[in-house]
Amino acid sequence: LFFFKQKTAYEIKYGLVGSEMCIRDSLEFAASGLNKVKDHNGSRALAAYGCAKGSNEEAYLLQKLVRTGFGSNNIDHCTRLCHASSVVALLEGIGSGAVSNPFTDVTDSDVIFLIGANPVSNHPVAATFIKNATKNGTKLILADPRGSELARHASHFLQFRPDTDVAMLNAMMHTIISEGLADENYVSRYTSGFEELKANLEDYPPEKVAPICGIPAETIKEVARLFAGSSASMILWGMGISQHVHGTDNARCLISLSLISGPVSYTHLRAHETVLDLVCRLLLEK
Repeated sequence: LFFFKQKTAYEIKYGLVGSEMCIRDSLEFAASGLNKVKDHNGSRALAAYGCAKGSNEEAYLLQKLVRTGFGSNNIDHCTRLCHASSVVALLEGIGSGAVSNPFTDVTDSDVIFLIGANPVSNHPVAATFIKNATKNGTKLILADPRGSELARHASHFLQFRPDTDVAMLNAMMHTIISEGLADENYVSRYTSGFEELKANLEDYPPEKVAPICGIPAETIKEVARLFAGSSASMILWGMGISQHVHGTDNARCLISLSLISGPVSYTHLRAHETVLDLVCRLLLEK
């Protein structure tokens, strides 16, 4: 039962003050209100906004409600801001808008590269897995302009200047390629555009990028060697990568970093499969 306790102008107008309403009555009340809007203003007057907390089934039903019930395609999702940049880069880079691994795979990784995220505050379960992994010998490379509680668990903490993500990541890839650390067999068999990437990276040697991003050139080289030299590296990125004026370029760099290093893993700390799957379909259907 729904019980309306506070007297509001809306409740007074519709006679809901101090009354109880069963589920059926509340649904009929909501449906009739939506129908009135649709009948008076047309189907385009109605819209829905989804939530990342919903399941795949709930997301499907919401889209069905809007497309068949409302008769429009006025549906969007909070990930339009959160994850659209990542999805665009993932679709472009690997042909799929979904991440490759769950965060729990950090326990099987030798190196974790965490950038643009503070899981201690925003994803404490993932943070616990990361801490436990480092206790078992996994190396954590933390890249974030802000200080983070995870920094004390990291083997390398890259506190780079804001808005220099692309430059720093390009310098890491420059090191990997110039020092022959790229997995050439994997690159030649499963990727394309490597020569174009290589040519672009010529302008990003660590010595040139160091004054831009605020990270010493030797440190950039060291973390690049560590990441590419591991047989089980994993990239975790968060909103600091996606919600950015060049969020898509940030994600492109991380995907390229992963691909040139061989069959390593990447995931998005807030990119649950539901979220990425829904925003992927929204982008394709719009």
